[in-house]
Amino acid sequence: MTIAIHPRLMRAVAISYAWPTLLGLVAFVGALASACATPFVALAVLAAVTMSPRTAWQAVAVIWLINQMLGFIVLGFPHTAQTFAWGGVIGLSAGVALVIARKLTANRAQTPTRLLCALAISFIGYEAGIFAFANVLGLTCPFTPAVIAQIALNDGLWFALLYPLHLVMRKLTPGWFNRTVARGHA
Repeated sequence: MTIAIHPRLMRAVAISYAWPTLLGLVAFVGALASACATPFVALAVLAAVTMSPRTAWQAVAVIWLINQMLGFIVLGFPHTAQTFAWGGVIGLSAGVALVIARKLTANRAQTPTRLLCALAISFIGYEAGIFAFANVLGLTCPFTPAVIAQIALNDGLWFALLYPLHLVMRKLTPGWFNRTVARGHA
């Protein structure tokens, strides 16, 4: 039995996942290059401002899963309860960043000021989430100004590279990167 898939359906599926797939690939390569320092806030804000709510959640979840698989399989994270808990804390905090970014940018013009505010406030929410979840679970983390500044710089640089990339890809490939910009409440 052969299942035939209409070429238009295949194209529509490919178009709707072009940008999320590119973000996933960038996260994969970036995590390998930076010893798993995935810029979850930058990726969550990018997902919030360039994808439908459902696709944004899927993208952030897949990026988190890629990060965890790289950490445990490739980079040799220890298989301990604390390490698994940290993975969960990071995933939950990435979700917090996505919610904040969606609230700040939904159905609004994507001005540079609004994007920077969304990035900054989402970063604060992400770090607050990590701090809160870590305290509830009794996990230890070096919350020093230097560590937080390094993470903020990492997220800021990734966002500064990826958002313009999205804009360029929209111009170079009409139709392929525009459909993910569909905004809505789902």
